[in-house]
Amino acid sequence: MEPLLIVVYVLAGAIAGTLAGLVGVGGGILYVPVLVYSLNGRFGLEGTAQVAVSTSLAVIIFSLSASAYTHYKAGNIELKPLPGLITGGVIGSVSASLGLGAVDADQFKMLLALFELLVAFQLLRGAHSNRVSARPPGLAVFVGIGLSGGLFSSFFGVGGGLVVMPLMHFFAGYKINKAVGSASVYMILVAIVGLFSHTVQLEPTADFPGLWHHIYLPSFLALLPTALVFNRVGALWVNRVRPERIKQGVGLLLLSLAALNGYVGLQALG
Repeated sequence: MEPLLIVVYVLAGAIAGTLAGLVGVGGGILYVPVLVYSLNGRFGLEGTAQVAVSTSLAVIIFSLSASAYTHYKAGNIELKPLPGLITGGVIGSVSASLGLGAVDADQFKMLLALFELLVAFQLLRGAHSNRVSARPPGLAVFVGIGLSGGLFSSFFGVGGGLVVMPLMHFFAGYKINKAVGSASVYMILVAIVGLFSHTVQLEPTADFPGLWHHIYLPSFLALLPTALVFNRVGALWVNRVRPERIKQGVGLLLLSLAALNGYVGLQALG
């Protein structure tokens, strides 16, 4: 592996790992494009996308486990929402993998852009509010939140934590640190389901040294060390960074994604 590529992987693992621990996202939003670029079509156009997504999900499973443990030790994980979140996440992941193949991806990106804009606006508008709901939400709310994250994760091959964290805060009334910790546990399961779904549904990629079940081991091993370390760093920071800063950062990130998805969708529709 080229030295420059190793540096890129180390930096990607550090940046995505910190975000994952601090915000409760998986990191696939950075891993997938870096992997697609670095693999450079060596498995064919479709095969490269399969390998990038599967390798990203494998990194997420291991790296988020480190941050989830740190969140658990810090008291940031709420157990009550997890059954509903997990149930909704599994339904969303399976539904997306089975039913969204017929949906026009560019039109869906336009809808996603609108959703991201709404969530980003709410995060930025309510950045200085960290209220907790006086009445805990019911199971249906958590299932709905998990469902949203599962659909997002499976359709786009990245983690649904960017959806689950703000929804846990605004619709379930959890403080930011609790929303982040619970989203990180949720993301581990969604990543496992997503990786299993890719493994059993996709055609095997052409035999290639270092490739195992759509996971490219050299890239996986290059990304994982810094992802593990900085997932824990981000999780340690979450109780020290002011909640409004976290919300503002996620809001700006979602605005960027909304602009990108909206641009791609408009270009295709035009």
